[in-house]
This record gives sequence, C-alpha cells and structure tokens, in this order.
Amino acid sequence: MPAKKTDAPDADALTSEVHTAIDALKALDPSAKDTPSKADALKREADSTIRKLPAERRNTLRTEVRNAHKAAKEAPVASKAVEARPAPQTTVYADDPLAYEGVPELVADGVKEFKAGLALGLKLGNVGERLARILLDTRLAIRNPDAGNLPDLMADRKTTKNAANLVYSRVRKAISDDDQKQLDAHGALVRATQNKASDVLVDWLHSFDTSDRAEAAQIALELFPGVEKHLNDDAPVSEAIRAVYAAHDVTLPRYGRTELARIDRRLKKLDAATKDLEALQDADDADASDIAKLEDTISDLKAEIPADVLEKRSEPEKTDAERATEAIDAAKAQLSKAGKRFKKVRGADKRKAKAQMYVIIREMAEEFELDLSALVPSDDA
Repeated sequence: MPAKKTDAPDADALTSEVHTAIDALKALDPSAKDTPSKADALKREADSTIRKLPAERRNTLRTEVRNAHKAAKEAPVASKAVEARPAPQTTVYADDPLAYEGVPELVADGVKEFKAGLALGLKLGNVGERLARILLDTRLAIRNPDAGNLPDLMADRKTTKNAANLVYSRVRKAISDDDQKQLDAHGALVRATQNKASDVLVDWLHSFDTSDRAEAAQIALELFPGVEKHLNDDAPVSEAIRAVYAAHDVTLPRYGRTELARIDRRLKKLDAATKDLEALQDADDADASDIAKLEDTISDLKAEIPADVLEKRSEPEKTDAERATEAIDAAKAQLSKAGKRFKKVRGADKRKAKAQMYVIIREMAEEFELDLSALVPSDDA
C-alpha cells in the first residue's frame, strides 16, 4: 500500500515553480505556430501550482500568470498582413459548464486530485480543501447573468453546480458498484469538499486585504464588474467585493464553516459562564473572587468572538411582523429573477411555467387570506 502523504507543500518552492512557468511564458517565440498551445499548457501548470499555495500568495501570482499568458497569445506575428478583426462577441451564458474557458481543464484537475486522494488514503480535510480551491476557480470562470455578470461565487446557477458534479460523477463512474469501501470514501470526500467550500471562499476573500492594496484593488476591478463604485480608501477591498454582490441580492459569507463552528463553541461557553455569573450574583454567600474569575472568563470569551456576532446577539429579537416583511421582500426578489428568466421561455415550457404560477398564486391567496377579487377593477373605478 502506498505511504500516506503528510508533509505540506513548501510555499517558497511552489512560488518558484510558478515564476519558472511565468519566465517560460515570456520566453515563448511569438512567431511559432505552437506558441498558443504551449502558452495554454504553461498556464494550466502554473494555475495548478498556485492552488496549492496559501490564499495571500495566490492573487498576485495569478495576475502575473494571466498577463504573461495573454501577452504570449496576443503577440503579433511580424510577417503577417493586417487582417480585419471580427466584431466583439457578446457574453454567452451556456448551460454546459464545459463551454466556459478553463473549466474543462479545472474539471480534469479536480478528477485527478479526487482520484489521488482515494488511491493514497490522504486526509479528507486536506484533499477536500484542494478540491474546494479548484471548484472555486470554476465559480470564478462561470458568470451569473442574474447578478450583474459577476462570477458565480455562491454557485447559484445550476451550470456552476454541474461543474462540481462533473468531478464527482466522473470519479464515481470509475468505482465498481460492489466496492463499498471506495463508494463510502467517495461520499466522504464529496462531503469534505462541500464542507471546505465556505472556508476556501472566505479565506480567498480575506486575501484581498492581506496583499498590496493597490494590486488587490486592480485584481478586484478585473474580476468584479461594478466594484469600482464601492472601492474607497477607508474600507478593505473585500468589503467592496461583498458590497457589489449585495447590490445584486447575493450575500457572500463572512465566516467559513470551520470558523462558524469555533464561534458557536465560544458562544455556548459564554452563555454558560453568564448563567453561572448571574447565579453567583444572586447568591447571598457568593465569594467575590469567584465572581471576579467568572467576569474575567466572560471577558476573555468575548474577546475571541467577532464584534459583529456579539452585536447581533445584543439586538432585540425581531417581531413576527418584521420577519414576515423580510420573507416577503426576499420572495419578491426571487420572483423578479424568475420573471426575467420567464421572458426567455417559449411554447409548452411557457404554458407549464404559467400553470405553476397559478398554483402558487392560489396557495399564497389562501396562506395570506387574500381576496383576489380586489385585484379586478370595479365598474365604478
């Protein structure tokens, strides 16, 4: 049986590999016929290496690789006559994830990583994180027309979800139906990847605030249409990214699954310590030193919990009316998106969608005790 891999990759060595690929891209002969294919291969190799690096190192290197790759492929051939350029193409939102540039290679990388994890018995968390990084790249490659053409970071589109499912299904097809051990390992690795998705996304967003701000802002401008409206010197770049998504009713997470679990444990300890303190303070024979110790414990726990989480807990609980209003606003936003999609539907599919909406309207009329006749204008009116 192959030995399990435990050593983490050396970040400096990996960075050096990326710089070697960048140098190779810059050294390509622009007049050679195979330059485009060589440039693509070098970029794939560099991107694969970058995904193994800590988040704070990835953005800058990705920009360097992208620029070198673009320069290599767009370099003019001196002997070639000037040709008429085709008109710029409008963005096409294909349903097939493999129709998007870079996604076929990312899916192939994901399958390779997944199979290696199963074959070598690597730790689920480690492999899941590497797969989650690859799938984050697919989300960056696939745009969401319902969210201002922004990268589909939350995988709201079925197309984006299908990119991940392609990785899982291709590996699953290679496993025999009677190999229960491998089937269980496959399922466990899928769950590990999904669990790591929010950690990787949040970590990547934070990386915009740990690198050079001007450079981070430039990368944000390249990736996120409309982010320039939210960029300012007083706020982190990651907040500008969150703001441009919020403008399109998409909420990016502030904390990953692992961090949320840690916060939840701290909150439970805080609640327990607060109850103990209240009980001591109500006791007639309470020892002042015990009260002081609990107060110190509570202070330490609060210091380990993000301020926005504590602030949210201190807010008065929302009324049923406020919760109902929020739910109605969210439903309106979703129906607005559905309406935009509906305008593109034709024929039998359109009739089917209308029938579904009539059912929903009847159900909502009953749920909200609505008198639908009030929607019909009277003769007097």
